[in-house]
Amino acid sequence: MMCTANYICIAQQQLKDFDSKYRVIHWGIDQGLQIGRTTSFVKNVEGFLWIGTYAGLIRFDGKNFKYYFHDKNNPGTISDDHIINLVEDSLHNIWAGTAMGLCRYDIKSDKFLNFRPASISSKSNTSIVPFWATNDEVFCLEPALGITAYHIRSFVKRTLTNKFPANIINDDVKLTHTLYDASTNSVWAVDQDLIQFSLTGDGAIVGTDSGRQRAWKVLKRPSTVLSMGFAWQ
Repeated sequence: MMCTANYICIAQQQLKDFDSKYRVIHWGIDQGLQIGRTTSFVKNVEGFLWIGTYAGLIRFDGKNFKYYFHDKNNPGTISDDHIINLVEDSLHNIWAGTAMGLCRYDIKSDKFLNFRPASISSKSNTSIVPFWATNDEVFCLEPALGITAYHIRSFVKRTLTNKFPANIINDDVKLTHTLYDASTNSVWAVDQDLIQFSLTGDGAIVGTDSGRQRAWKVLKRPSTVLSMGFAWQ
């Protein structure tokens, strides 16, 4: 079990006489974690824990924290410090959705390539949020465009649908609870009800009984089974 709030805690399993026991380790300011409120995290193939926060991106190797911040004078830095979600692609690069567009972290150069939203104004939502990676593309939720896909090698962007519910795209929490199911070519999300949005048709919505229960999270297991969390009203 791992949790992130104003600190990080990891429950590490220890085996003794075939009984499972856990110890909880806390990382806070005294241990080098300088940023509090977190939004997302992902563990990459190299074993690093990447942590998105409201004030920067953090890489944790189990002992030390490395921080990545936006620097307006350095185009190779992350585009914004407000991190919304993180995804690892098949080349093992990290894609970060920020309040000012999409960023791809190159593990070889230790630099970021930034993709800006189609339009930037004081009134527009300028975030681009990755939520799924296939072998060749990273799927994103993008204001005004809906669901887009970025090719991880050529960086060519294509629009998969522009009909995805705008209220999900404009909600940071709902964005991080979205996934893609290849078997049905559908995107699953939560908006009180559970939503299945088809990418092959006009979009089909399937909802739970919202009279008493409210969907708040959906995840996909390796067996392709969808697991959902509900809060009873």
